[in-house]
Amino acid sequence: MAAASEVPSHPNLAAAREWILGASKRLEQRVAVDFVVEREGAIVGEVGLGPIDVDRRAAFIGYWVFESERGSGIATEALAELIRWVGETGEFDVLLARTTTDNAASIAVLERNGFSALRHPPKTWARQV
Repeated sequence: MAAASEVPSHPNLAAAREWILGASKRLEQRVAVDFVVEREGAIVGEVGLGPIDVDRRAAFIGYWVFESERGSGIATEALAELIRWVGETGEFDVLLARTTTDNAASIAVLERNGFSALRHPPKTWARQV
């Protein structure tokens, strides 16, 4: 799989700006597709694909929301919209995600969107498209 920039581990407005400004380059190189998550006209996070493996018709998903939005359901909703969009493209057969085993909130977002934990590699979740 092609390498892609990592989602900011501690998102804030500056990290969001930097991430968003790099979106067109990642899309052009076919390593990632990023979407802004908005609520009431304000940017509250990001959801996207990357890295993308075109040959295997697979992509890792990623998402983050500002701390003030956590627990509101916005990450679950944004990921559901991303999955819907992915299905419409017809370009992918499987989506993958990584999270730590102690990140209960992220695991819940994945499970609500049909992802299941894989045994190998560890900390990886998958969903058929």
